[in-house]
Amino acid sequence: MRSRSSWGTFFFTEHQSAMDKLNPDKVPLPLVHLIPIAEKWALGEEGYHQVYNASSEELEALVHCIDDVTDDDLFGWLCGPEADNPNPSLEYVAFTDLTQAIDLAKVLLKKRQGWVPEDRKEEMISLLKERIRKLNGL
Repeated sequence: MRSRSSWGTFFFTEHQSAMDKLNPDKVPLPLVHLIPIAEKWALGEEGYHQVYNASSEELEALVHCIDDVTDDDLFGWLCGPEADNPNPSLEYVAFTDLTQAIDLAKVLLKKRQGWVPEDRKEEMISLLKERIRKLNGL
């Protein structure tokens, strides 16, 4: 699967306004019901802000929107021949964006629940101890 930047800014600038209308004929049948979700959460310029500003309930719904979709149906398409296409369809890009939005939503939900990445735990504990020492010293 190609990264968003490898398709270049031109593709997204030219097609961004069309992101709200995906063609169901260009989406595998088992994924067609996800078109409105892909249209809503596609990560164009404003999409990242939309995900960051979403409520926890919206993020939960986004994370679970593909629960009933098999990996073969979704990733079979996204890792298939179109992954090597230098000019992928808007539908393909939107569904790739959807998977990225889901991943971002998972991280945001964890952070909102107080999750700290493993490699930062020691640093966070140290900072908290330092703060407590300063507060006790006042």
